[in-house]
Amino acid sequence: MCLQNIVCLNLCNSAEDEAGCQIKCGDLYGDKAIDTFNACAVSDQKCVPQRQDEGMYPVPGDCALDEGFDINMFQGRWYITAGQNPLFDIFDCQEHFFAVPEPGRLVAKINWRINKPNGDFIERSTIQTFVQDKDKNSILYNHGNEYLHYQDDWYILASKPDSYVVIYYKGTNDAWDGYGGATIYTRERQLPEELIPELTAAVEKVGFKWSDFTVTDNSCKPHPPAKSLVQEIEDEAGVLEKGLEKEAGVLEKDLEQGLTSFGKGFTVLEQKLEQELTAEEEVVRKEIREEIRAAEKLLAKVEKQVEDEERTLADSFSSALQQLTRIFRQ
Repeated sequence: MCLQNIVCLNLCNSAEDEAGCQIKCGDLYGDKAIDTFNACAVSDQKCVPQRQDEGMYPVPGDCALDEGFDINMFQGRWYITAGQNPLFDIFDCQEHFFAVPEPGRLVAKINWRINKPNGDFIERSTIQTFVQDKDKNSILYNHGNEYLHYQDDWYILASKPDSYVVIYYKGTNDAWDGYGGATIYTRERQLPEELIPELTAAVEKVGFKWSDFTVTDNSCKPHPPAKSLVQEIEDEAGVLEKGLEKEAGVLEKDLEQGLTSFGKGFTVLEQKLEQELTAEEEVVRKEIREEIRAAEKLLAKVEKQVEDEERTLADSFSSALQQLTRIFRQ
């Protein structure tokens, strides 16, 4: 996985959107080891200069926000059924669970899929925590994150209880300042077409057109038939063949020098990956882990509640159908 990621990242050197290409590499080949490497290269060693805010996603004015947004109605299961930014918003099977453990605080379990070139997919999941602005209930802050020190600010443009929530966001991290996008959350798994006029009016408040959005696929299809190990290896080899031919010489030279390449400007000593944490950093990490565990427990209860409600509804429907059947038979 590390070799695949390195090759993928080096191919990004000639890409028109280098940052976007690198993000897609992380989606396809990310794991804990690579996350550790990225944090070391980007955050600790500053091997690559931060991409600066280009003004693509300006902070919206107050007039664009939904003053009537109620954080308590944004609980339970919601789906992202349309998104604006292909890098962050447009994925299959985006089933998210939200809970409000205390006033002004929202926790979320974010699920999504990464489609692989061979037709299969990778399932991803993470826990995020948001704090509501004290003066503006339509702004939610996801700050204080350890990985790349990322911060996301959510701006609620429009909402309707048990129907939809329109979110515009702007973020920053050690690699990129000023990224952003917009998502449409609905209770329904697929976007109800009758909502499009209202959603269009909402996104136009921040300068988007409905044509800027792509409807997502939340059918959550199963994995394709399993392939043999030989087929899997052949698939991966086919995807990486072009990159390996291009980068083999560079990688060989770097490895001889005891270095690892990570895209343009990303060259760090491997031993830097295992820097010891200071006592203060370890305390912070422990607090973050405890907060995440608490959020996971709460969100697991939300998921179970949703499943129980669906099971009860299905049982009630089955019982009613049986009663109708008996009546018609009489």
